[in-house]
Amino acid sequence: MRYVKIAVFFVLAVAAGMWLMRPATTDAGGQAQVTETKNSSIFNILLMGCDASGVRTDSIMLLHVDGADNRVDMLSLPRDSKIYYNGSYHKLNSISALYGAEAMAQTVEQLTGVPVDYYVRIYTGGFAQLVDALGGLEYEVEQDMVYSDPAQDLYINLKKGKQLLSGEQCEQYCRYRSYVMGDLTRTQRQRKLLTELLRQKLKLQYVIKLPALWHILNENTDTDLSAAEVISYLPLARSFCEQNVIFVQHDCPGEYNDMKKERISYYLIDRDALKEMCLKSFACE
Repeated sequence: MRYVKIAVFFVLAVAAGMWLMRPATTDAGGQAQVTETKNSSIFNILLMGCDASGVRTDSIMLLHVDGADNRVDMLSLPRDSKIYYNGSYHKLNSISALYGAEAMAQTVEQLTGVPVDYYVRIYTGGFAQLVDALGGLEYEVEQDMVYSDPAQDLYINLKKGKQLLSGEQCEQYCRYRSYVMGDLTRTQRQRKLLTELLRQKLKLQYVIKLPALWHILNENTDTDLSAAEVISYLPLARSFCEQNVIFVQHDCPGEYNDMKKERISYYLIDRDALKEMCLKSFACE
């Protein structure tokens, strides 16, 4: 198990807190200073949310963080995307379960044509604990959401309107999928909630939440980010906390297959269109 496990939902906020807690030095005039670590300000990170199985990825999102422009691009990849891997066809959400998180990152690189610098996998319940530790989320739910699936121990009951959502309610919102456009609408809603969460919580005042967050993150996430890499991004995190960040949403181009013909539901990614879009918005050069 890796030394540091940290979820990208809060990596910037947590890192900002760590930056503020570092010992300060003083200049010739007695003014406090903090030595900033030299680092890259542009990178891609793959965010994976696991379903109740703990291995299949219920949500798959690629984030492009651009510190130079104070911008975060978000791309959702449908979990039912048809993938040819290791000699057979799979749904994208099964790659992590069958072959591991690194295989999922490599698959996303091949699909998008851009590098995945890091991955973060968060397990069911972990996201809810993080939201609760940060005091919940003020959010306007677009519609009544009622759904029950005993097999997954999933019970959703949300009312339309602006309200303070608990962590469990945020998780319910992200897992709800009874839409006309199914998973496509669901991924749009997931990005919307994540964006609002970052807008509200990416602030220095949440430094006091750091100890609780570290415990939750270590227990509920898996990542290839090292401690040194997290530290190297502290100046970028502080910058994001002090400035307005632009969030840009991207849907994955493609369409669903003929389920009656293939007897299984697949999302068929338009790979040329996806790579063209990613080279414009997710390139790290």
